[in-house]
Amino acid sequence: MRVVRHLVRLLAAAAAALLITAVFDPAAGLASTQPGFSTQPRVVEHPPIGFAKLVGLRAGRHASFDRVVFQLDGPIPAYYSVRYVPVVRLDGSGAPLRLRGTAFLEVVVRAPTHDQDYRPVLRPTRLRPDFPALREVNAPGSFEGQTTAGIGVTRRVGFRVLELTDPTRIVIDLAHPGQPTPPVDDGAAGLVVSPGSGPVGTKVTVQGHGCNNPGSTSTSTDLVFQSGQEGTVGAVGLGEIPNDNQGRFRTTVTIPARMDPLQDVGGGPTRPGTYQFTTRPPICSATFTVTSTPPGPTGSPGTLPFTGSRSPLLLAVGGGLLVAGAGLLLLIRRRAGLAS
Repeated sequence: MRVVRHLVRLLAAAAAALLITAVFDPAAGLASTQPGFSTQPRVVEHPPIGFAKLVGLRAGRHASFDRVVFQLDGPIPAYYSVRYVPVVRLDGSGAPLRLRGTAFLEVVVRAPTHDQDYRPVLRPTRLRPDFPALREVNAPGSFEGQTTAGIGVTRRVGFRVLELTDPTRIVIDLAHPGQPTPPVDDGAAGLVVSPGSGPVGTKVTVQGHGCNNPGSTSTSTDLVFQSGQEGTVGAVGLGEIPNDNQGRFRTTVTIPARMDPLQDVGGGPTRPGTYQFTTRPPICSATFTVTSTPPGPTGSPGTLPFTGSRSPLLLAVGGGLLVAGAGLLLLIRRRAGLAS
């Protein structure tokens, strides 16, 4: 009886764990990356393709939002994130970074502010424009190849993150107070994915605008589905998507069951995790969370357990083992009774 009770408890615990996994998906909150504004964290990962340095910091004021520009010498870094935090703390020391404003954005970029000889290359390192939303930007330095910068904001407002090229830039737009969702800037790049999560085989609508290099005469956009967090390393080319005369496109794609190797690395079945729809060049990107792989085929009649051509033999063997086990149990109990 103790063994049976133990097995029942293990099965109950496993069922509870599966339920928690199905209901609580921490990546789902990051699944929908739109050109609109949000207060949700933004985490972006790219395959490492080179070394980049953070060399410039700029700020500007627009009609409905303020803009912060981090300029890089090199490709878009393999990782960067933007999120609201109670206090921005510096890498290494953990010291708080004092900023103007009442709300604070932490910006982490996997790129240093110095060259390979540790000579500073970021200029300026601090801005205090006092715009409607933006009060201060401060990037005092880097630690082990990573820079943590702080943005002081008037109050907690929506933001969006863009990637631009020629030169390489990470752009953060801050909505002016009172305008949590300002209209999308027609000159800014953006990619919208709907839905933002689902199993392999999900039909996804991808819409983009301004996802080619500024000044490009191309009438199509090269779209790629590639690895992000935890999933299968790899990429799948989705082809050249035609644009309209305003540089916009809309297409429907299927989340692939397999990933091709990326730079001769990875490849294989698409495992659950966070992936990215991105353009080449990488101007626009949006995340998609693969929640599960598709169920395996049910198979034809005769392939399920105890329905094939060998079923009589399997049933006979199983029945014999059951009888033998019952007989052994009776024999043990009889000997135990005699001994007592």
